[in-house]
This record gives sequence, C-alpha cells and structure tokens, in this order.
Amino acid sequence: MIGELLQTKNFWGVNGWSSSSDLHAPPALNTFGVTTVFSNENYRRKKLLYEWFKALPEFSGIAKLLVNDIMTGVSFKPLVDGVNSRNKLLRAKAFAEENLFNQLLREQVLECVAVGEGFSWVGLPKDKEVKAAVDSAVMKITGFKEVGVSDRVFLKILEDKARMIDDGLYGPRKLRLIPSTTVEVVYDSEDLKMYRQTVGTVVREYSPEEVIHLRFSFKNGTLNGLASFDSCFTQFDLLKLMWDNQRALQHNSGIMDKIISVKGVNVNSSDYTRMKEQLKSFQNVNNKHGTLLLTGDVNVTDVNSMDAMAYKEVGLYITGLLALQWSIPVSRIPFMVGNAMSKSDVGGVSDRGYNNNIEAAQLAIEELYNRELWNPYFGVRMEFDRSYKHNDVVENQSTSLRLSNVRTVIDLLARKGKAVKEEVLLRMLELCDDDVEKLKPEEKNNSGVLLADGEQMAKKPNKRQEEETVMKRGEQLNRTISHGKPTGVGK
Repeated sequence: MIGELLQTKNFWGVNGWSSSSDLHAPPALNTFGVTTVFSNENYRRKKLLYEWFKALPEFSGIAKLLVNDIMTGVSFKPLVDGVNSRNKLLRAKAFAEENLFNQLLREQVLECVAVGEGFSWVGLPKDKEVKAAVDSAVMKITGFKEVGVSDRVFLKILEDKARMIDDGLYGPRKLRLIPSTTVEVVYDSEDLKMYRQTVGTVVREYSPEEVIHLRFSFKNGTLNGLASFDSCFTQFDLLKLMWDNQRALQHNSGIMDKIISVKGVNVNSSDYTRMKEQLKSFQNVNNKHGTLLLTGDVNVTDVNSMDAMAYKEVGLYITGLLALQWSIPVSRIPFMVGNAMSKSDVGGVSDRGYNNNIEAAQLAIEELYNRELWNPYFGVRMEFDRSYKHNDVVENQSTSLRLSNVRTVIDLLARKGKAVKEEVLLRMLELCDDDVEKLKPEEKNNSGVLLADGEQMAKKPNKRQEEETVMKRGEQLNRTISHGKPTGVGK
C-alpha cells in the first residue's frame, strides 16, 4: 500500500516537491509570473522571423534545404517483438497515413527551423466525451437513460484505459498542425501551464498532454524554442535593404547608356542629319564593328555603366553567415560563388559536422514523438532513415579493431601460460554478465570456441573427413617415394 502510494505521480508531483521554499525544489524557469500574449516577447519574435522568412529567399531557401535533409523518410518498428507487434505496426501506419503524418511533420520541422518551435495537436478523447459516448450507447441498448449503468461502464473504461490503449480501443484519432505564430506557451517560474492559440478574436487553450512541442534548443532557461537564426536580425535587415535598393535602382534607371555631344554642328544642317542616321544604324548588332566618320569636336559620356549587380559580395557573405548557423558545407550549397565560399574541404570535416547536426535534429524528433505519441498509444517507435553512414562505419571499424586487440592479448598471455579473468575479458569486450550465458555441451562440440586461455576447441571431424585425410596422406607419401622430397628447386 505504501509502495503504491509513493510510486504515484500525484504524491511526488511532476517536478518533485511542490513547495517553492523547499531546499530541494527544482530550478525555477526564467520568468516572473505567468507569461501572457502581451508580455511574451517570444510570441512577437516568432511573427517577425516568419515575416523575414516570407520576404527573403536566402532565408527560406536555407530553411527548406535543412528540412529536406532532416526528413529522410520515417519507418516504424515494434517496441517488443510478439504476437501483437504486427497489428501495432499496422495501426501506427494507418494512423500516419490517415493524418498525413509525413507532410505534417515536414511543416512542423520547417516552422521549428525558421522560428524556433513547432506544435502539433493530438486529438485524444476527453473524459467528458467518453462519458457522453457511454451515455449514448447505453441509451441505444436499453432504450432509456440508465445513470447507474453509464457510471459503472465509464469507471470501468477509466480503470482499463491502459489495456484498451494496448488493444487499440482507446487513443488518439487525429493529429493536426498548430501554426507556430499563433501559439503562446503559458508557464510560470515552476512549470508549464498550457498552450494558448490566438487567431483574431478566436482563443483556444490546450493542455500539455494535447500538444507535441518540438524544439531543437531552448531559449535562456524558458520553455520557448530558440531558432538558430535568432542572431541574424541585423543581417536580415541588410538583405532587405539590399533588395529594396536594387528594386528602386531598376525602377528609376530607365535612361540612355551614353550621351554624345558635338560642338560646332547646327541641328538643322545636313551634317547633323547624316550623323544622326549613322549613329542610329549602330543600334543594329550587325553593324557593331563598323566604322563611324564624324566631323567636329565629339564628346561621348557614359551614363549607365553598371556591369554587375551591386552589393553581390555583401549578399553572398550574409548568405554564408546564415548557412553557418547549421554548419552547412559548401558542397551542400554549390550556388555560393564567392571567394570565401569556394574553398574546398579536403578532410570532409565540415560535411561530418553538418551531418552530425542533422542527425541530432532527427534524434530530437524521434525522442519527442516516441515519448508523446508512438510509444504510449501504439507500442511502436519511429525512426528516420539515416542517409549519413560515416559514423556507423567508423564505429564498426573501431569494434573490429577492439576485438582484434582482445584476441591478440589472449594469445600473448596463453603463450605465457596465463589467461585473462572472465570479468576483465567482459570489460574489454564492453559486455556484462547479463549479456552472456553458459555454452551448452552440444554447442561446444559443433563449433570451435576461443577460450580465455587462448586454446581453440577443435571441431571434431566426422568419418568422411577422416577418410579424406587418410587418402590425402597416402597420396603425398607415394609422391615422396616416386620423386623424392621437395627441395625448392625445379628439376
């Protein structure tokens, strides 16, 4: 009785001792009072970031590139192999297909990359909805409202909720994306309170159990997500000014390329008319390399001499800074043509660093969705298809090298008549007692086994092998008698 009481969440509280004056209280969140939409700076910051995302192709392009690299494909695997594992996989896949899970997750990851956090709503049946369904079912069966029966059935459902979840009779029915720029995370210095969505005059509140809150990093001890591009507001402003300047320049620069002035020529004279006709003929590309003969003092002035887009290097440099936030290598953004962007990475260090960032983001998504959705309600786990195998290859090579070193140590000690202790051997192999078991006698006879003292249990030959061995030895003896022993020199 006491043990069950101590194990309940309500006794201990979600975050430990509930008294804030207790010396063992958990660390407080970095806020004063309860956050509101008017005091929550993060709410306004997300809206501003999203405006930059819509306005700047450099920002949106890099964000979409990151999403494409993170979303490499999702697969489901059972938590425990058993009789119902196939049914659980089918239920999980059906739920994912019905709710367009891949598309929803892609949008949520895009919002998380762009503004720092993404939200999805899990449509769990509420207790009042379950009670209403029970009342309706009892009414249809009995023909009248039986309060006592309805209450007993409802209590039985609550008691058997875990079993019903395992059988697929109770759980989420819908999964929807909540636009991040409409969501406010409401919390105080102790814990999360709720999520509040505001769309115009419509305000909806969701409990923490209903919302899956995706973040790749936290913001200064709060529950809000921190976008990697939070430090780039000045660069966003510069990019916007650069494009505004280019737009104004193109709109207002409808002028001629050159001004030609000739002194001492009357505009009404035949010389002026002939000169005008000759200059007009050079507008044709075919006459580009012709000869023009003019009389008088001619002065040519260049007016529009812009040969390349202004501020190109600034734009490339800022785009490189945006790519730096996720350590995106040059090989992933080959359209970067600046001098600083064209340096090759011979050792592949930048590629490995970028892929480690992508894998860390995938791991964060897996842990969140497995904990909040797939593990408790479907009994499966989701996994991303890892496209970057370098770390796996290095780990396998390291394992092979370690096993080779263990074998070498065993052989060296065996030559000295000594053996490695079992606990030391297990530690060298990075195993524990629970990972191994005693070898059965029939297994010892059927396979060669390397012992701790370096001896090899020879596989017992069968009768056919013994006959083949005797025959080969007889043939070798006959050759020796006929030709003599081999000397290493051909006859």
